[in-house]
Amino acid sequence: MVVYNNSLFVGGAISKADGASVNSIARWNGTTWSPVESGVDGLVFASAVYDDALYIGGEFAAAGEVSARCIARWDSVAWSSLGMSFASSWPSANALTVYNDALCVGGTFLMAGNRNTHHIARWSGH
Repeated sequence: MVVYNNSLFVGGAISKADGASVNSIARWNGTTWSPVESGVDGLVFASAVYDDALYIGGEFAAAGEVSARCIARWDSVAWSSLGMSFASSWPSANALTVYNDALCVGGTFLMAGNRNTHHIARWSGH
């Protein structure tokens, strides 16, 4: 769970929130639950707010209509990819946090982009 733009975002193995189809991520505005676009095609394990956007990590290949292997960015309008993918036999991003002005990711991946990372990576938006 994380608060972003005055809404509570909840990710996990959820398909419905208050009757709305949410595909692993839902938004609570203080009154009602709603989907975040069309959600993701897998599971959400972690979330963080960084650089004025919501980031989610998990075990998925796409967020909305965007190819975003294991990690995606939501800017209140649309999903986007970070431009890097995670690789291993079954990659997932299980933890997200912000440290020293960078998004830190922990998970079951061995590579992030073209770098050997062995389960932890740092992304600063560059």
